[in-house]
Amino acid sequence: MNLRTLLREALTAARTAPVPSALVLLVVAAMCFAAVATVGRQAATEAAVAAELSGPAARVLTVTDSGGTGFLTGATVATLAGLDSAEAALARDMPVDTVNAAIGAGGTRVAVTHVVGTVDRGVELTRGRLPGPGEVVVPEAKLAELGLAQPSGALESGDGRQWAVVGAFEALTPFEDLADYAIAVPAAPASLVVQQVRVLAPDTAGTRAMQDSALAVIDPDPRSSQVQTARALAAGNATITGELAGLGRSLLLLILGAGAFFVAIVVLADVLIRRRDL
Repeated sequence: MNLRTLLREALTAARTAPVPSALVLLVVAAMCFAAVATVGRQAATEAAVAAELSGPAARVLTVTDSGGTGFLTGATVATLAGLDSAEAALARDMPVDTVNAAIGAGGTRVAVTHVVGTVDRGVELTRGRLPGPGEVVVPEAKLAELGLAQPSGALESGDGRQWAVVGAFEALTPFEDLADYAIAVPAAPASLVVQQVRVLAPDTAGTRAMQDSALAVIDPDPRSSQVQTARALAAGNATITGELAGLGRSLLLLILGAGAFFVAIVVLADVLIRRRDL
């Protein structure tokens, strides 16, 4: 029996038994839809998890001077920024609360922090320009809170220090926490004592080299510092992505198996009914 004859016989059988044929068609269509929908959703989930585990936020080494010993300085940050294995290095000092100088003590407070390193990698200007000594840029979202229609005016701390507002910015990944601060730059960056430094690797493959090089430069004292290693180096990352892929394959096989089972049940029932009628 050739293929043409087989197809003709199948079409004739389907026409003579419309109800079982419709049931088989419905089950196969449902199986195909469920398989495509499940595999598509699983693939999207795998891609999202992989992006999270290898994105900029996962490639950051963070070292904090928790003991206030002053071992982190602007000179150290400059060395870190110059590493071949680092895409960016950004550090900030202890912030100080300020208010809009035109409003005074009753105004909304925003913390001013001095930042050194690759500032242009941490923020994107939306208006104005990058600050010089004695100047700040303010997060775009905080302008209205401070009562500023434009990035202009001044911020004043409790001890009377003032910073002129010269611009507004949006924080970039993975330095989103900078959106909580007004950013200033020091007059002498190399001598600035910073509280926290973050070093970003250019890609997942280079994260280990970046972390080893950065820690060799910083040489943190475990008694007075906190080191948060890059999440991209976590041993469980490969396990997580592997388990997700295995789950997707298992779901697909389960759907196909269940669909094949129901098709077999419908066909078997039709055969038994026809056999009884003979």
